[in-house]
Amino acid sequence: MRRPISYLSVRLRAGSTGDALSFIDQTWHSLAPSAVIQRYFVSGAFGKLFRVDEKQGVMVGIFVGLAILIACLGLFGLAVFTAARRTKEIGVRKAFGARRASPSLALRYE
Repeated sequence: MRRPISYLSVRLRAGSTGDALSFIDQTWHSLAPSAVIQRYFVSGAFGKLFRVDEKQGVMVGIFVGLAILIACLGLFGLAVFTAARRTKEIGVRKAFGARRASPSLALRYE
């Protein structure tokens, strides 16, 4: 027993699309009058897939930008925290009478 045709791919020339579609409709109805024809163009199907990929790309780009922003804020916070701690350290040393950096931290070139 033969299986019914469920899909049929046809390649059309650019200038004769309307004539070719009417010929396909006539041929389809002469071979299978009770079956309903459903047509779509492959370029349209690929276009839908491409639009979905573009939307996903935009979403990924937004989340990557957000992640980079959060990382930069973390680095900025770390730099501010380190500078504040260093400022307190220098203030405490000056309060105890230090004039220069302590000998343990200073580099000596002799």
